[in-house]
Order: sequence, then structure tokens, then C-alpha cells
Amino acid sequence: MNKYPVWAKIAAFCAGFLFLIVLFLTCFQMTVFNRRFVSKEMQKYGVAQRIGMTDEALDELYDEMLKYLEGKRDNLDIRVVRNGQETDAFYEKELLHMVDVEALFRKGFILRNALAGITALLLVLLIGRRQYRPICGGFLAASGFFTVAVGVLTYLLTRDFDRTFIKFHQIFFTNDLWQLNYATDLLMNIVPETFSQDVAIRTIITFAAIWIPLLIVSVVLFIKKKK
Repeated sequence: MNKYPVWAKIAAFCAGFLFLIVLFLTCFQMTVFNRRFVSKEMQKYGVAQRIGMTDEALDELYDEMLKYLEGKRDNLDIRVVRNGQETDAFYEKELLHMVDVEALFRKGFILRNALAGITALLLVLLIGRRQYRPICGGFLAASGFFTVAVGVLTYLLTRDFDRTFIKFHQIFFTNDLWQLNYATDLLMNIVPETFSQDVAIRTIITFAAIWIPLLIVSVVLFIKKKK
């Protein structure tokens, strides 16, 4: 006879799945806002030299952009020196697109924090009712479901990144401001698709580095509790 109630199994699965979403979003944040990683990526692709800026100036520009996305700046009205001449960093279309990007990041932070709160409440409920084994089982079941989702994402990224990149923007942005021009728009040159691809890969690797040990521990505890 199964002594674990259905509500506990459902709550445990939801807690596990929401936790994985929170973890994935956190790993993405850790990657995007890692100044050292960004600087290395810019040097890797020779971005500063290509756009007529020094590495130090590009790092400063990126730092200000990240501050904007973190809500620590009100705007991106920034002056930079390119090819020996001082000029505005971004045109109006780029600034308007970054407004949309900042809004998307802000909503992502709110969503992540809300899901983290719900996860904590579910775990408190399960632990308070002494439903320990369903927590492990729910995490394992959620991990299986999440593995499929991450696998599909990885497949799409490696199979046709350009198409996935375009589809992402079509889903999350309601205008065409994201359709910028490499020849005229600085934003396109300092956020190349290769950089976006590296961000996606690093996010998945960071996520896996945390998730796999937790998965192993859950398997061990699940088997131990069963015995």
C-alpha cells in the first residue's frame, strides 16, 4: 500500500520543477552579469578592435549596460570614443530596444523570485508534514521532465542557432526594434550572435554542474528511504 498521499507527490513534483526553473534562471543571470566572462568574450572575438574602441573602453561600456539591466542606471545615454572620435554609443532605435530588454530582464527577476518563494512554501509544507521521500521522488520526476526540455533547447541551439535566436526575439518582443544593422548599430557589434551562443552554452554547463550532484544525492536518498 502506498503510504504517500497524492497531494504530497504533486507538491513535490511542482517544488522540484519550479526549483529547476529558478536554478536555470539564476545560472543565466550569473553568466550574463559576470563581468570577467563578458570581458574575455569580447577579447575572444576581437570586438573592441573591430569597432574602433579599446578593450578598457568596451569593458566600461558593457559595465554601464549591465548596470542598466540591473536597474542601477536610468538610461543608456552614453558617450564613447570610437576611431578617435567621441560619439553617442547608441542610436534611438538601439535605446528603444534596450528599454524592451531591460523590461524583459526585470520581469525575469520578478518571475524567478516569485517561483523561488512558491518553491520554499511547498518545501516547508512537505517537511512540516514529514513527507520527506516524496521530495526526492518529486525532484527526480521533475528532473526527467526538465531534462527533455533542456535537451530540446540544446538540440535547437546546436542545430540552427540563428533560427532559434530569431524565434526567441519574435516570441519575447512585440516589435521589430531588435532587427538591427551590423553596419550602423553598435549594439549588434558588441552583442554578436556568437556571444549569445556562448552565454547559452555556459548557462547550461553551470546549471548542469549544480543540478547533477543534486540529482545524484536525490537518487541515493530515494533508494535509501525505499529500503
